[in-house]
Amino acid sequence: MPMRHRRRTRRRRALLGSLTAAGLLGGLTLANGFAAEPAPDSAEQYGIRLLDTLTVPAGTSEFGMPFGGLSGIDYDRDSGEYVALSDDRSENGEARFYTLRLPLNGTAFAHDKPDLDALTVLDDTTGEPFAAKAVDPEAVRWTPDGNSLLWTSEGASSSGQPAFVREATASGGYVRELPLPKAYAPVRSASGALTAGVRNNQALEGLTLAPDGSKAVTITENALVQDGPAAGLTAKSPSRLLVMDRETGAAEAEHVYEVDPISDAPTAPLPAPVGTYSADRGVSEILAINETDYLTVERSFASGVGFSIRLYWTSTIGATDVNGKEKTSGSEKPMPKKLLYDFTTSGTDADNVEGITWGPKLPDGSRSLVLVADDNFGFNGSVTKFHLLSVRPGLLATRTPDVNGDGAVNARDLKALPASGSAGDLDGNGRTDSKDVKLWTSYTHDFPTEPRTSSTVDVQLLSFNDFHGNLEPPTGRDANLGSKLDPKSTTVGGAEYLAARLGRLREGTDASLTVAAGDIIGASPFLSGLFHDEPTVESMEKLHLDVTSVGNHEFDEGTDELLRMQNGGCHPKDGCYIKDEPYDGAEFPWLAANVTDRTTGEPLLAPTWIKKVDGVKLGFIGMTLEGTPEVTGQSGIKSVRFLDEVETANAAAGKLREQGVEAIVVLLHEGGIQAGSYGQCDGISGPIVDIAKRLAPAIDAVVTGHTHQPYICSLPDPDGEPRMVTSASSFGRVVTETRLPVDRRTGDVVRDQVAAMNHLVTRTGAKDAEQTAVIDKWKELSAPLANRIVGEVTADITRSETRDAESDLANLVADAQLAATAAPEKGGAQIALMNPGGVRADLVYASSTGGEAPGEITYAEAFAVQPFAGTLVTVDLTGAQIEKILEEQFNDSGTRAPTLILGVSRGLTYSYSGSAPVGDRIDPESIKLNGETLKPDATYRVAANTFLAAGGDGFTTFAKGTNPVGGGDDIAALTDYLTAQSPVAPPGTDRLTELP
Repeated sequence: MPMRHRRRTRRRRALLGSLTAAGLLGGLTLANGFAAEPAPDSAEQYGIRLLDTLTVPAGTSEFGMPFGGLSGIDYDRDSGEYVALSDDRSENGEARFYTLRLPLNGTAFAHDKPDLDALTVLDDTTGEPFAAKAVDPEAVRWTPDGNSLLWTSEGASSSGQPAFVREATASGGYVRELPLPKAYAPVRSASGALTAGVRNNQALEGLTLAPDGSKAVTITENALVQDGPAAGLTAKSPSRLLVMDRETGAAEAEHVYEVDPISDAPTAPLPAPVGTYSADRGVSEILAINETDYLTVERSFASGVGFSIRLYWTSTIGATDVNGKEKTSGSEKPMPKKLLYDFTTSGTDADNVEGITWGPKLPDGSRSLVLVADDNFGFNGSVTKFHLLSVRPGLLATRTPDVNGDGAVNARDLKALPASGSAGDLDGNGRTDSKDVKLWTSYTHDFPTEPRTSSTVDVQLLSFNDFHGNLEPPTGRDANLGSKLDPKSTTVGGAEYLAARLGRLREGTDASLTVAAGDIIGASPFLSGLFHDEPTVESMEKLHLDVTSVGNHEFDEGTDELLRMQNGGCHPKDGCYIKDEPYDGAEFPWLAANVTDRTTGEPLLAPTWIKKVDGVKLGFIGMTLEGTPEVTGQSGIKSVRFLDEVETANAAAGKLREQGVEAIVVLLHEGGIQAGSYGQCDGISGPIVDIAKRLAPAIDAVVTGHTHQPYICSLPDPDGEPRMVTSASSFGRVVTETRLPVDRRTGDVVRDQVAAMNHLVTRTGAKDAEQTAVIDKWKELSAPLANRIVGEVTADITRSETRDAESDLANLVADAQLAATAAPEKGGAQIALMNPGGVRADLVYASSTGGEAPGEITYAEAFAVQPFAGTLVTVDLTGAQIEKILEEQFNDSGTRAPTLILGVSRGLTYSYSGSAPVGDRIDPESIKLNGETLKPDATYRVAANTFLAAGGDGFTTFAKGTNPVGGGDDIAALTDYLTAQSPVAPPGTDRLTELP
């Protein structure tokens, strides 16, 4: 077969010149386009030492193709030549491998560049180069005779492209393919979800040959889909190591190798066009030590952080053989392993290490290892690197310590060693003698044949907040987080997807808790709100919520109703919704440490909750914001006080410690705002910043809510130590996963090992069947009312996303309330005002939740706009008081949002200056009703919902109104207006005029 692009060159010739990314090297000294990094002055780790690193800048090319993407490497001792495989998917150039040399000068690379000998293109089975994206080369090994090589492709299971192990000639020609067991083949469900086989982009990353070349051994980067999860922040992944006969390809053994959890959480999204947060960990390569033992490279990556590379020593001795199993059970004994070298602690940025090979002997007789890092062709700043390491003589045996071959390592092997011939030549010097006995003793002493109990328990904390009864997927602009928080505007949310996401995140974890930070109920859409949120409680039980704090919206219907939600009992007015199925309360506790009875001083609900997991105790303190009375109707909360969050939490933490709890988490319904995307903490501001600074150092993490913002922050405690503070947006669209390592001895959280990341609850994959059943059950009960058409709109009528601007929908609601209360017997209203926080969903022209035509609005859609089941009231207010209420739209007290622009009914207009001092922003002369300036001492009839009329949201002047007259339900006012005025157009946002 003719050789393509195969060209021999002298090792010292100048090549690899084409430099386009030299800036990536920072202060490194360049020589002919290359940089040799000085070896770090790092201590030896378990007999392994990093000697030197050689860096190739991104953008380097040769033979008309980019030099990079090196995912596999192997050394030929006879020729001194390396083969390096590029994982180019025939996109930057044709799928290929290089032959090159890396001569040494003592214990360092001799040259400041690799000596590239040739580029060879790989052929597909057709005898032609691979088509673009038809292959994903990963690992490569010379066969014993050096005339051919074995290589792997991990394929692309997402597009049906299989992974494979193939043999190629030295000139790149196709020879054959070794068959993989059936369990490795991707299988998809009718919906397209991957249900079995190798994971996409996590397949055959590693390949090695047994020392005698008789076996080919490959390993999956992460678990087969049917075997378990991919590695997560707390989840290990049960990868499979497959031993095949090299000649026939027959599978001879399979063993489970457990990949450790991800090292770090991501702190920033990947560059465009990807734009998503990324974090993973897997086996990127494997190298045989002897017949039973291997070196594995575990590569962990987190966007915004980089790579963490660890080198492990592992063995099949004592591990369960799962050969031929379609699916593992989870009870198998995995391969034991021991950490040998951690690049992170060496102070070297190893980058994306994907290949490892034994190199030449070093002057002191020790063996060398050469590792190569894949530059991903410059994506995300990666560069090609070659690392030279030394292995202390006597550390690793060239023959298995299982001398007698009985599958165990014990005294019988030591007894058999002197008479075992070549099998006992552990040091590979051609003799079996006392040195081998000594090596056997040290080798078996160093290597753990039994897994050791970790000194910490990695507790997985899954958290969310502000669910607000969103059982069905949010629609309209709430269907995503918005382009600022998520540039890809991913469609997210819905209880079916939330529960499924939680279930996937829990896979592979030994200790997992699911918690929430309040507003699980209240301000809920029709399906839950109609039934006073009993459906949401059932949903939360089905998705295994363990504990939540209260939030301000848990008090929407008063303290008595909250107690009913916790303890059970049918609704006092509506009764039981399902015959013979009285509401039995919530299985999970609501915590309310800072809500106390005015008479007894006792907490309204449990202040704290203690849970023991895997032998360690965790304590939770639950609170709502102290300012809850500012944003909640007063009538239902008169019997309780809302206390300072910091004082309450610090006192509760002290009591938890008295009970022997050192690992303490606060669930707080108060939060902040940040300017980054959904996994960042860019310029965090708001009440949580001051609260976090003052919470006692004994508190180890803070899960927050209220602001509907997603963030992952590390904020200092009073001792200056970092502490994780998180939030997960709202409506079940985001889940926060936090790794809390708890020391088994002290019971406290190891703070510097805490990691957290936000996961989008995407609407992909299978829905959770239990949640579907809950939704269907309550939809059947509500359908007759939910799908009733109440009116039509001509276009989308939307609310203000930030509540600090005039909106069509708030004005429309005010118009509806004025229409409902204008009649003398209904209150005689002349003006209606609407608080923006009471407008919870948009009226969308194209929405079709009940099969209605475009533009038609159902009762359920109208209910979602105002889901509080409120009532209207009309009161007397003077012109001066109305001016004061308008001034109260602007508030610098810090107890609520600084600007809340009210919806105003048709006929009322005014001007304001956003730059004027708070309290003096409204021009009194500009306040007009039907063109006439309001008189300060005249009396006007003003309608509002009872929350606003009672002074809610800081509009305290409203509570001074007199002569109240009830005006019916707020939802009835809206639906009646939509019916009477259909088709309804957006009323416009010209009732307010902003001045400089």
